[in-house]
Amino acid sequence: MAVDSSQIGVVKKYENGEATVLMDVQGGCASCGMHGVCGTQNSCIEHKIKTDIKLEAGDKVIIFIDPAKRIYSALLLFIFPIVNLMIFYFIASRFLSETYSIIIGFVGLVVAFIINRVVDRLWGKKITYMIAAKYEEEEL
Repeated sequence: MAVDSSQIGVVKKYENGEATVLMDVQGGCASCGMHGVCGTQNSCIEHKIKTDIKLEAGDKVIIFIDPAKRIYSALLLFIFPIVNLMIFYFIASRFLSETYSIIIGFVGLVVAFIINRVVDRLWGKKITYMIAAKYEEEEL
């Protein structure tokens, strides 16, 4: 059975020690370079993963994802925008009226999403996956 830091994938093809694996990922992950590290499910995405395990097309495999990178990406994706909104709001509230402070807070939210997009483009491809083992379904 897979643990929290792993996912089940299906081998599409295997040649020369590299498996092309299909993994389920979340809706917004289709355009995200972090490729589903945050943990939700919705569509499939293809990953090329080097492995020493002999595989065949159709094999189910357990794919290990570094838990630290998963946590980091979830914090960046979900917490950073909220924190940025609050920081922009509180700084603006020292100098401007509440209405303008709220607007500036939402500008901070947009800035956070832009930063997330840039980080996604720069570091998303650096997330590494590892095939831990073939997945054997337990029969009841």
